[in-house]
Amino acid sequence: MRRKNNFKIYKSHKKKSTKLSNLFSYYQRTKDATNDIPLSAEDKFNSVFSYWGGKPTTFDCSLAPKFPKDRRKNKQKLRIASYNAEWLFLFGGSGSVQCPGRDCPWKDSNQARDHLLQAIQMLIKLDADIIHFNEIEDCRVLHVLMDLLPDKHGYRAYLIPGTEEMTGQNVGILTRIDPIIDLKRTDARKSYPVMGSTCSSASPSSSYISYSHGQRRSGTMGLSKHYLTKFHIGDMKIIWAGAHLIAHPGNLDRCIRREAQAAVLADFIANEVNDENGPVEIIVTGDLNDHDDEIIGANNVAPLS
Repeated sequence: MRRKNNFKIYKSHKKKSTKLSNLFSYYQRTKDATNDIPLSAEDKFNSVFSYWGGKPTTFDCSLAPKFPKDRRKNKQKLRIASYNAEWLFLFGGSGSVQCPGRDCPWKDSNQARDHLLQAIQMLIKLDADIIHFNEIEDCRVLHVLMDLLPDKHGYRAYLIPGTEEMTGQNVGILTRIDPIIDLKRTDARKSYPVMGSTCSSASPSSSYISYSHGQRRSGTMGLSKHYLTKFHIGDMKIIWAGAHLIAHPGNLDRCIRREAQAAVLADFIANEVNDENGPVEIIVTGDLNDHDDEIIGANNVAPLS
């Protein structure tokens, strides 16, 4: 079953190095609640980086608070965003890929920090109340972002570690509205191709469509990068699911696996809906790695699944 993402995905791109003094000029203009003298921009950055780098990779931020709060600036509006942060890694990662490192887009810590600064600029620009992140290292990186954003941003970090072994990538959120349940995930798997799959019906004449050599055309698939939680906003109860499905939308063997992943997520959400009493809203967001059948993308490429 296909689940579309109706929210715009903001993806960072490689740019020239950003000067710390320019990005963090607000540290020279403001003081925190204790009236401490602000650190220089570079000292602040190094202090934050050192502190969170010393935390274990298993640092947990999946638990909802006992008393959830709403820290939105305007409680009459809800602004949400999905952001593919493109390998937002700082501490080496936990998968087969060392990042920063040779096989990562960021070859050393300086490049990784430059990329982090671009991400901070994007978050300031978005100013969303709930931001879903794809391709982040772990909860420590979310806390680095929070500590380097301007004061009184209102965000809290939530992430439950996934099971992606090769990249070690995770998905998580920064939010001004606390969830009312702990983040959770499922280890369920689905057989592929799923019943009613549209992957094999795509035209084989398209040069964009291909099978990978030697790949199995049937099996089971789970969802390594996802989470589910709930929010209570005003009189609305919201089931919120975030996911990062496997890449390469033009590849047919990836298509049938991605459909199985979507089926896992759909069942996971459906079970939560069945447990609810009364109406509930559903938001599914993330990097779903397929094209939209209503908003046609570049080169008029249509979705396979």
